[in-house]
Amino acid sequence: MLNPYLYRVLQWPVTTICVVALLGVSMSMAWASSVQELDIKLPSGEEVPVTRYGVKGKQVLLWLPSEFGLQPQHQTLALKLQGRGVETWLADMHTAYFEPHGYNSVKVFQPKDIARLIEQAAGETRRKVFVVSSQGGARAVLKGARAWQLAHPGDETLAGLILLHPVLYAQRPMLGQDAQYLPVVKATNLPVHIIQPSVSASALRIPALMAALAKGGAQVSMTQLKGVESGYHVRAEEQLSPADLEARQALPRLMTDIMGRLSDISLPAQAATLLAQPPLASKARIGLVKYHAAALTAPLVLKDLSGKQHTLKDYHGQVVLLSFWASWCPPCVKEMPSQNRLQRRFADRPLRILGVNVGESMAAVNTFMSEVAVDFTVLLDEDQRVYEDWKVYVVPTNFLIDKQGRIRYGSVGAADWDDPDVVKLVAKLLSEKPLSSDSES
Repeated sequence: MLNPYLYRVLQWPVTTICVVALLGVSMSMAWASSVQELDIKLPSGEEVPVTRYGVKGKQVLLWLPSEFGLQPQHQTLALKLQGRGVETWLADMHTAYFEPHGYNSVKVFQPKDIARLIEQAAGETRRKVFVVSSQGGARAVLKGARAWQLAHPGDETLAGLILLHPVLYAQRPMLGQDAQYLPVVKATNLPVHIIQPSVSASALRIPALMAALAKGGAQVSMTQLKGVESGYHVRAEEQLSPADLEARQALPRLMTDIMGRLSDISLPAQAATLLAQPPLASKARIGLVKYHAAALTAPLVLKDLSGKQHTLKDYHGQVVLLSFWASWCPPCVKEMPSQNRLQRRFADRPLRILGVNVGESMAAVNTFMSEVAVDFTVLLDEDQRVYEDWKVYVVPTNFLIDKQGRIRYGSVGAADWDDPDVVKLVAKLLSEKPLSSDSES
């Protein structure tokens, strides 16, 4: 049976169909012509390629790349925003600076250059500009926005900042220590909206980030995307869960709504005061390292998948590898086979591996474990309370605890538990004698 709508179309006169078809072609051509490739000269002397998805209107969205650069999905999103009447500029900063994609790549983005892009996007009509980025790109957004404010006091062109799951630490968090934010975080007073997926190690830390932003005077708001994983807006479609896909499809409307809300917030007359950078701890190292922080006094009381309760005191006299992980974390999954082998290697010795799953339900963990071999005890930290108490910021994070219950080694990120040096270190801890109850008293 023909679709009723198609049936009605087939009844139209041929001339009508031709006119409609020509109109569609002309509209497509006009739409395509509103996408422009620009090269904008920056104060640093570089030229940044910008793709402009033009729309006549009073607002423009300036999108800066994260450390991973612009992806084809950004173009698709820009076209959808264009269809909703939002002009979008995609600025290819990595090409401008001849900088390869990578964790620290956004550090080369000059704040004065971003201020120039804001100026160009505003145009002579002084349209409202909103700057957006994700992950580490949020650092460039805050610094560039501040440079704009310093150069244009009292100018209300820059109307707000939109940050997708931002990462704004001054450096990689140290094992067992509180993370420090970049000084510009507490010197931001423009309106900020955060879009934060819940399936992320940083999701629990967003309230602390919002509080830090508020110290500079920023009015901060957040949209939490439940069941959605970070990077949902740029990952390949086959990698998306149904929740991810739904969130991606809703993102153009969400961003349009956010811009409308930010437009209603009064803007500061000048930039907030930038305080000096507090001394940073020595740079965090990758892999298993000695634990130098003060002893953690946080408790650990969690249930396993059978409902049995576990505490660290239950394992006194044994060496414990406490590993925080999540099923959606590829490095966690990659690390597990070597943890399984470590457990088997010392099967006749007092080594216990406790895998603390962060933020997932028992059903989700059981589903994962039906597909991936896990040969050690798994504990559930569904409300992420232990994750927060133990000052964990990244998954996986590992703590190697001796027979006295002291943290001796650990890693922020995965460790190689097959490494001969790591195996020797574990064997050394296992050879130590536990303190007797008399000596403890």
